Amino acid sequence: MINKKLIIILIILTLAVAWICWQMRAEPEQSRACTEEARLCPDGSAVGRVAPSCEFAACPVETSEDDKSNDQASHDLEVKLAWPLADAQARVTKKPFGIRVSPSDSPVQPERFVGYHSGVDFEIKAGEEDQSLPVTAICAGEVKLVKWVSGYGGLLITSCEINKEAVTVLYGHLSLASITKKLGESVQVGEQVATLGQGFSRETDGERKHLHLGIHRGTATVLAGYVATEQQLAQWLDPVKLIDKD
Repeated sequence: MINKKLIIILIILTLAVAWICWQMRAEPEQSRACTEEARLCPDGSAVGRVAPSCEFAACPVETSEDDKSNDQASHDLEVKLAWPLADAQARVTKKPFGIRVSPSDSPVQPERFVGYHSGVDFEIKAGEEDQSLPVTAICAGEVKLVKWVSGYGGLLITSCEINKEAVTVLYGHLSLASITKKLGESVQVGEQVATLGQGFSRETDGERKHLHLGIHRGTATVLAGYVATEQQLAQWLDPVKLIDKD
């Protein structure tokens, strides 16, 4: 009798152990609770433990310092601008960007234009009247126009991208024969593209020797050196502010 009871007890224990083992195997791994710990990542964020292994989750992918430096260098290369003439800032003495002129109140006399100045005039210095003054590209782009234009004389327009905005750059009062680029050719920032035209000649269409530099928003080829309203002036950018900020 004792042996029968012992056998029954052993069977019951065996079945209980088997049932417990089966329950443990059947429990989804995902349901196992992980400890509520957190690990601080280099970028300042935090990650916790995740099932089924309860290991810490991966931190966000970081950009290495070298990659950051390369990205910054690429960005700097894209927005790098150059002055169009040597000692350019000191040459803006008569017609800055946005000034409104007319024959009666212009800083240049005699004056034949009326309106808001859509560019900047870079003047020559004493003694440079007969010197060859090289004009360099302020930004990299492609030649869109090379021709003689009334009011300018020799004219060059290039496409460009400044601060991720498409623009066209107008260089006026050039010696047409000195323009080194043809339609469709590329220009590099700081590359010489022409020389200033001779003052009071056909090269400048009778104007004084100086450079008119205009930057128009968009890809259209716009020749205006003056506009009638301030609303129209908003389609142009101040070259001095852009280059000086660079």
